[in-house]
Amino acid sequence: MGFFFGLLTLAFEKLTLPNAQKDDSMGKDKKDSGSYEEKLVTIAIHTYDKAHILKSILESEGIPAVIHGINQLWDLGMSVQELCQIGQELGADVPFCLMGQAAGAPSLKEGFAIDPMASGCALATGIGTELLPLKGAKAHIVLSKPPISVSTREVYQGLRSEEIQHRPDTRQLLQGLEEENWALIEKNMVNVLEFYTLKMYDKVVYTKNKMREACPGATVLMSGSGPTVFGFYKAKKDARRVYEIMKSINKETFLTETTP
Repeated sequence: MGFFFGLLTLAFEKLTLPNAQKDDSMGKDKKDSGSYEEKLVTIAIHTYDKAHILKSILESEGIPAVIHGINQLWDLGMSVQELCQIGQELGADVPFCLMGQAAGAPSLKEGFAIDPMASGCALATGIGTELLPLKGAKAHIVLSKPPISVSTREVYQGLRSEEIQHRPDTRQLLQGLEEENWALIEKNMVNVLEFYTLKMYDKVVYTKNKMREACPGATVLMSGSGPTVFGFYKAKKDARRVYEIMKSINKETFLTETTP
């Protein structure tokens, strides 16, 4: 994240932003101005869309990072909740990314240490923008993306609710997280979107099967609408072993861990 802020600073130096000069109109003493949030949204969109130097940043991570970058570079002092209110205007997944980055990014988490919305785990309702921070499970994660793309629109349009054979029990999952009951958590880790994507994309099925074979008994699921698949591990040595195997299969394979 620190490297990204350096890029963002350079981008600002190269851009003339509409209504976005750093002056008193964007200072803390003007925070209640009616156009304050509108200006920040405009800047975030403009920076993300127009700055060539940001084009390599993934969309799901880029916009939240731009918002955090502006908040830090201009010392706006906005809370995660305030940033999420802005972020939801830019995409349904942006608020949760803002929460996770605030909790996990080394250059951010100190500043948000006492912010209750800085969290790597949340209960999402509505379209995913209504978020309740939760205590997450401590786990090691392997993510592996086969060399294909899957359209989220296609998955949602193609999914038939009557074909969904297994659904998670959200109450049990919340109970499992609260009690740190690993068995209850894994029992209710279900992604209903798999019922479409796995039927239509053989490479996602192949990736999921290979990850299961690498560590039998571990929970392996598709992430979102796909095509990325992730494995959930208690022991780092298990995650490391799976990572090495999957890296030889899919170039885009990563080893990480959950954010508290």
